[in-house]
Amino acid sequence: FQEPIRQVMEKPYAGLDDLTWSCFTRADEVGGRLEPYLHRLHSVCHSKAIGLDILGYADDTLKYPVVSVILNDRPHVSRTVLFNAGVHGTEIAGPWASLRFLEEYDPSRWPDLRVLMFPIANPSGFDRGIHRYNLRGVDLNRSFDSDPLERECALLLGCLNGKDISFMHSIHEDYEEGMECFYVYCDSPDSLPFCRTLVDVASRYYPIHRADVIEKEKADNGVILFNPVPRILGTFERRMLNEGCKYIVCTETPQITALPRRVELDVVLMEAVMDYCSSL
Repeated sequence: FQEPIRQVMEKPYAGLDDLTWSCFTRADEVGGRLEPYLHRLHSVCHSKAIGLDILGYADDTLKYPVVSVILNDRPHVSRTVLFNAGVHGTEIAGPWASLRFLEEYDPSRWPDLRVLMFPIANPSGFDRGIHRYNLRGVDLNRSFDSDPLERECALLLGCLNGKDISFMHSIHEDYEEGMECFYVYCDSPDSLPFCRTLVDVASRYYPIHRADVIEKEKADNGVILFNPVPRILGTFERRMLNEGCKYIVCTETPQITALPRRVELDVVLMEAVMDYCSSL
């Protein structure tokens, strides 16, 4: 790791309970989230011998590292699951769920799956926590087809170069609908049956958004149906579909609800993705 990130990530670690949720529950609290998150991420990965790499930086000051985590990276493992979280700055449940998933990860449960994770795709937005955008005011999930690419997008796509991704799960949170309910985007034609499974899982935690139209898209019982001609351009999910990924889902937990509950559900959904991929 480069300085000053090394100083943050390699400080003595007091254990998994040395941080409290209260620091991360309000979307209008400005700054200070990234340093304790990186500290905890490094400590968890170090304690469990999990691969953690800095792909590069979102800025020239080396303040905002874009990182990747890899699990079970063995030559005989042929299938890779991609988890993408924190692409929008105020959507903090995904990054914390990624950490919880790493803390609880048992390699013997999914021996045939490799995991590649981008736990904080937008580190500057996560740190500031005041809007969706990065430090340059760009929505990264509208910028994966831009020319030139935003720095964070280029780093993430560069990490994926040459990798065969079997399944992509993007972990998002809804604030636009403003409802205490769950829904999921079906971002590839083959993902619909599993999207139904995710809705069933999520129904144990939240009501399901069952409108016929969600986010101006046709929906059915909590699933935003795949649209061959996307209304929203430049998303990471559509870029991965164009790159040949067969299974792509984007889950949306209700941001107006308590953070620990959202994190708990996101971890359960990640585990459901792993179980499904292992059965393919």
